[in-house]
Amino acid sequence: MGTSERSRGTRIVVSVLWTLLAVIVAAVIIRVAIQKFMGVPEALAPFEEFGWPTWTIYLTAIGEIVGSIALIIPRTRPFGGILLIIIMLGAAFTNFANGHPDYVPINALLIAGSGLLVWQSREQLHVPVRHGHARTG
Repeated sequence: MGTSERSRGTRIVVSVLWTLLAVIVAAVIIRVAIQKFMGVPEALAPFEEFGWPTWTIYLTAIGEIVGSIALIIPRTRPFGGILLIIIMLGAAFTNFANGHPDYVPINALLIAGSGLLVWQSREQLHVPVRHGHARTG
């Protein structure tokens, strides 16, 4: 086995591991989003205790599902990761403020997983710059 074959094999394994992390993070978040839609008391309690309006539950669940799907797709992974980090930061704050510190570690793990996936796909975040002559006038 040549060096290039080992290098290719390593890239494939690493790619599979990143995808596996994305699927695990997405699955956990989608599960919680579905619980919100189903009205599971544990999923709704932090919103109700904090006094958030009911529509924020559904908006959060939709954001969680959209972010999770985007996280699984390599091309949209950094955007899904950023969306999920924002949502999970809000969840961590709400859980901590409402006396549910036992939920905060899972929020932190999901933030860390999403953050790693954003870092892994950071090249996708570069906005192409068009080089040309500046217009004056």
